[in-house]
Amino acid sequence: MGLRLNSIFKVTVLYLIFGVLWIFCSDRLVAAIVSDNIIALSKFQTYKGLFFIALTAVLLNLLIRWYHKELTTKVAMLELSKAALSKSEENYRLLFDSNPTPILIYLPDTERIIEVNKAALEYYQYTVSEFSEMSILKIEDDEEIDTEALEEKLNISKREDMLHTEGIHRHRRKDGRQMFVYMHSGTITYRGLKAQIVMINDITHQLQYIDKVEEQNKKLNKIAWLQSHVVRAPLASLMGLVNLLKNDLCNKDEMQKVHEEIMASANELDRIIKNISASSTIQGAE
Repeated sequence: MGLRLNSIFKVTVLYLIFGVLWIFCSDRLVAAIVSDNIIALSKFQTYKGLFFIALTAVLLNLLIRWYHKELTTKVAMLELSKAALSKSEENYRLLFDSNPTPILIYLPDTERIIEVNKAALEYYQYTVSEFSEMSILKIEDDEEIDTEALEEKLNISKREDMLHTEGIHRHRRKDGRQMFVYMHSGTITYRGLKAQIVMINDITHQLQYIDKVEEQNKKLNKIAWLQSHVVRAPLASLMGLVNLLKNDLCNKDEMQKVHEEIMASANELDRIIKNISASSTIQGAE
């Protein structure tokens, strides 16, 4: 736009200089040729004026043609750009709506949600109208959660820079159910406005699975401790008593006592094994 105005100004100035020079120089030239003949002077002045009009008409015609050609080219390019933009927006809308990942677009200044895809509608159970009246804070429920512990549990690192932000959040759906999500957001220009686009991945089941694995590991550690400490005592007692019987080191009265001790140790060992079996039972996923 600045270059166009500069070119128009230059053409105007050149035309002004040419007109002034033509008037002064041509008048002096005519006066020098026919200064004594008034009639001839009048005719030369008329011819000079007609020539100037014809010349400027030709110049104006060339300028108008050049401008019309340039304008036509610009209009054609604008139409092509408009068609390409329309096609791009159509493709964007198709990709946006068909994406299986919930996506939100909101304004960072007001936190107001201005666009959602179909997956987000299904995930959060809000309507388009309800989303349009909400802020991003409506679905966030990050109070009293240790995001660093969750990131460590999933072995992921939080990323945050000028254009992108990643991290774990807790969101609440319309039915009140709380879900853990991993959010990836970035800065975009949407319909001429600076906005944030957010892609949401549900990691609730992943965290639940990790919790079950950790709980099972605790149970296995407890079983290992029981095996190495609690089971060992009655087992050692049984082994000692059996060794007495094997070596025939007991008389009849002592034999009865040994039998009683063996049964007591066996019953104790059976009780311990049942407790271990009960503590190792894994509850199925709900």
